[in-house]
Amino acid sequence: MANERPHDTRLWNASLSTMWAVTRSEPFAAFFPAARRLGFARHELNHAVTGAMLVDVAPKTMIVSSVHEPCPTDVPKEERKAAGYVISSLDARARAVAVGFLRDAIDLAHRLGASAVVVHPGEVAVDRALEQRMRQLFEQGETGSAEYAELASKYAAERAAAAPAHLEEVRASLLSVADHAEACGVRLGLENRDHYYEIPLPDEMAELLALRPGTIEYWHDVGHAAKLDHLGFHDQVEWLERFATRVIGIHLHDIDGLTDHIAPGLGSVEWSGIADFIPRDAIRTFEVRGFTTPDQIRAAQELLHRAGCIEHPDD
Repeated sequence: MANERPHDTRLWNASLSTMWAVTRSEPFAAFFPAARRLGFARHELNHAVTGAMLVDVAPKTMIVSSVHEPCPTDVPKEERKAAGYVISSLDARARAVAVGFLRDAIDLAHRLGASAVVVHPGEVAVDRALEQRMRQLFEQGETGSAEYAELASKYAAERAAAAPAHLEEVRASLLSVADHAEACGVRLGLENRDHYYEIPLPDEMAELLALRPGTIEYWHDVGHAAKLDHLGFHDQVEWLERFATRVIGIHLHDIDGLTDHIAPGLGSVEWSGIADFIPRDAIRTFEVRGFTTPDQIRAAQELLHRAGCIEHPDD
């Protein structure tokens, strides 16, 4: 990939998500040696990676720590959204398709020697216009307004009423693949999400983590937690304090307002206290968009090293 300088010979104890590659002009296969030159020891395959993209990748260039389902996928994201292919769906056919995607990701992780699959546990059917309006008010600096408070209250009530039926489907979906994941030596990391209508909220996460400890675990996303915090729902510390002992991986990216997946250090996340909640053996993954420059990535590596979030093997 263009504009890269050689990195020193030390590799960070961290992965780089293919999110950085899928919107760039270089061939997809170039991502893996480029990530290595930037000092990343491993890689995460994200949910935009198709089977065709993997065909041209030399297996020896990939050191895959995690797979973010659905991966591989030959169904475009917008098509998946329109069809409602989520494991929380009340439509049995759509849910079965989503469970199939999850099983495929487990198989891919097993084949590539990855230890974890990052899972989006679905969503609750609510009026999304409520959150859209809240986001507009946030951008206008009006989170303290009466309208914002009224929207938040209505949104929470509507979600609470609709959530139980969807959570039941999530439980059934996860349990339907848990034995397979365990047999493959792959753990499922349930990721905290960045929309309030999505599953799970913290209490829901606690319920889902009780299903199969050791196989169904927690994946913390820093930027997502910051986004819900900015909207006034649940803050970063709440997630970390409650689930630190269950963390198997963490997505490292920053947030500017409600724009996430930017390089750590370019947004408002306070990184100094996060390291205390990351287990030593947790997978640490940079999840930044393709517009992030190599120099911004290097600066983020140094920042997170100082904050204790990543390390060199010889630290």
